[in-house]
Amino acid sequence: MHRLYSLTIDALINNAGIAGNIRLNDPVRGPIDGEFSTGMYTVNVLAPLLLTQAVAPYPPRDRSGRIVDFSNVSASLGSEGQSVYGGTKATIEAMTQQTWARELGDRATVNAVKPGPVIGTCSGSPGKIFGIECKTGRTMHLAA
Repeated sequence: MHRLYSLTIDALINNAGIAGNIRLNDPVRGPIDGEFSTGMYTVNVLAPLLLTQAVAPYPPRDRSGRIVDFSNVSASLGSEGQSVYGGTKATIEAMTQQTWARELGDRATVNAVKPGPVIGTCSGSPGKIFGIECKTGRTMHLAA
C-alpha cells in the first residue's frame, strides 16, 4: 500500500469486547442464535481485524510500533456458557500468533494478553469465577 503522508501509528490496543453467557440449547433461554453469535463475533473478532488492517501500513520506521490484542482465559478454560465468547477470544489469539505477528513482525511487535477473571458486571462478585478462586485486591501500576 502506498503511504500518502508521513503518518505513523505507534500503537494499537485492541481491548474492546462484549461477553455473554449462554449454554447450548439452554433450557431457560433457548438455543444460541445467530444474532447473539454475530454481534459478539463482530465486536470481538471483526473489529480488531479491521483496525489492525487499517493501521498496518503506518508503523514507525524504527520497528517501535506495538499492537496488543486482549484475549481472555475463556479461550482455553472451556467454561460453561462461554462457547461463543471463548471462541472469539481463541480466534484473537490465533490471528495474533499466526497472521499478524507473521505479517507485521518485521515492522511492529505484536502480542496478545490473556488476563484472568476480573470481578465486574460480566462475572459477578468475589468467589469462584470460571472455576478460579478470586479475591479482591488492590490496583497496582505496572509501569510508570
